[in-house]
Amino acid sequence: MEIGNVAKAAFKGCDTLKKVKLGKTITTIGTKAFANLENLEEIIFLSTSKDGVKVNKNAFTGISPEAKFYSKASVEARKKILKRIKKSGYKIITEVAKI
Repeated sequence: MEIGNVAKAAFKGCDTLKKVKLGKTITTIGTKAFANLENLEEIIFLSTSKDGVKVNKNAFTGISPEAKFYSKASVEARKKILKRIKKSGYKIITEVAKI
């Protein structure tokens, strides 16, 4: 089974979540999907899509300020992901590093 989206508020209440790997078929992160998960410190995007991943409003707001984002995607796609994460409301992010 392939999953294409992370639903709105999908991980609400998963307060102990520290790391998440988003599969290569994920194309969209829903509104507040990971919001307020203060322990979330590592987010890995396995998608290599040239279009990056769509990130909806407040998808990552309230996560750890030390959170690190990683992706297997190209430089161009990582830049798109970075821009979308910032636009969604998580302004602290400075890069989506290559893995």
